[in-house]
Amino acid sequence: DASMIKADANRQNSTPGDEWEPPDDPGHAVREYLVVLDEAAFGGATPVVPKLISAADPASRWTAASGGLAFFAYCTNYLIDLKHAVIMDVEATTAVRQAEVTAQRVMLDRTQERFGIWPERLAADTGYGDAANLGWLVHEKGIEPHIPVFE
Repeated sequence: DASMIKADANRQNSTPGDEWEPPDDPGHAVREYLVVLDEAAFGGATPVVPKLISAADPASRWTAASGGLAFFAYCTNYLIDLKHAVIMDVEATTAVRQAEVTAQRVMLDRTQERFGIWPERLAADTGYGDAANLGWLVHEKGIEPHIPVFE
């Protein structure tokens, strides 16, 4: 599952997503940072243009997912061995559902590569219950999903 982490950014220093442009002449560190925005865990997870983009932290996502006031955030995603109460892997993403599914796949593959461990079952919330992800778990990875179906 994912947990929201508030970004160190505020609305007053942001631009509407459809008006945002990267800096004309960014330094080396900023260029590397902007490349991350195209990765699946961040901007590449969804084709939806963000409502707002923070000038201080363009990889964060404007969200009201917590049900309160909207804020810029990230998600930390955890793969946990429930039987032994051990966090097996962690992956940071932008705060969109599609990025959580990508993080799940990355963490499962990485856990197998690092530790030679592959789960027989995977429990997750409805955000992971779309047909493509359920098919990937069952048919490509042989994992029994305990996930409500996302309609």
